[in-house]
Amino acid sequence: MERSRASAGSIILTLGLGLLALGIGLTIYNFRKTPNAQSYQKQEKFLKQLDAAEPRFEFGYGPVNLDLFRNSQAKGRAAENELLAYPVFENEVAEQIRKNLPPITPDLKSLKLADPILREIAASARQNKMRLRQVTVICLIVKQVGQGKAASVELDVDRIALAGAVEMYDATFITGDQDLGEDQLRRYRSKEARQTFSLGVMDTGDAMIVPLFIANLFESLDESVESRQITNGIAFIPLTIRYRTINQVERQISADPALSSPIYFEK
Repeated sequence: MERSRASAGSIILTLGLGLLALGIGLTIYNFRKTPNAQSYQKQEKFLKQLDAAEPRFEFGYGPVNLDLFRNSQAKGRAAENELLAYPVFENEVAEQIRKNLPPITPDLKSLKLADPILREIAASARQNKMRLRQVTVICLIVKQVGQGKAASVELDVDRIALAGAVEMYDATFITGDQDLGEDQLRRYRSKEARQTFSLGVMDTGDAMIVPLFIANLFESLDESVESRQITNGIAFIPLTIRYRTINQVERQISADPALSSPIYFEK
C-alpha cells in the first residue's frame, strides 16, 4: 500500500516537473518571438516619422539619344544607362517614337517650314546635299528624392502644335528668348492648350522620363550650308509639378529652373 502511494507520488512529482519545464520553455520561446516593447515603440515612431516626411523633387532636362530613349522605353528600370533606368511616360511623343507614326525623321524636301531660317537647308535637301546626323528626344526626368511619399503627382504642361518645322539650336530654346521675349516653340505655334500628365504615386527613389519633343539634326554633305537641328509636329513645355503629402497637403514646384540648365545624357 505504501509502495503504491510512493509510486503515485513519484508519478505526480514527475508530471509536475515536466509541466514546469514545458512552461519555462514556452515562456522563453514567447519572449524570443515577442519584440521588446521599447524597440517596438521606436520602430513605430520611426515609421510614423517616415510617413510624415516631406517629399522632394529633382528635375533633369535635356536631349537623350534616340537609341538610349528606345532602350528606356523598352526596358524601364532595366535600361542600360543607369541615369535613364526609369519608366517612360506614355504621351503623344512616346507613341510617335514607338510607332514611327508620323515618321520620326521628316522629309526635308517636302517638309512644311514655319521658321524661315530653314529655307536654305530645305533647298539644299532638294539637291540631295543634306543628311541626317542625329536624332534626340528632349526629355524631362522627374525624380522623387525626399523621404516621404508623394501622392497624386501631376505635371502641368502646355501642348504646342507647331505650324511647321522650326529650328531648335539646343534644348535651351524651349525657354524664352531675351530679345524676342518668347520661346522658340510658342513663337511658331498653330495651337496651344494646357494639359496635365498624371504620374501617380511616387515613393522615395521613384522617377519618370517624360518625352517633350523630337529633334533632328541635319548637316550639309558639302558644307555649303550650316547644320540645323529642327523639330516639328507636337511639343510639350513643362510648367509645374503638383502633388499631395501623406497629410493631404498640396504642394507645387515650378519646372522653370531645370529648363534653363539642360544636361546631356551620353551613350
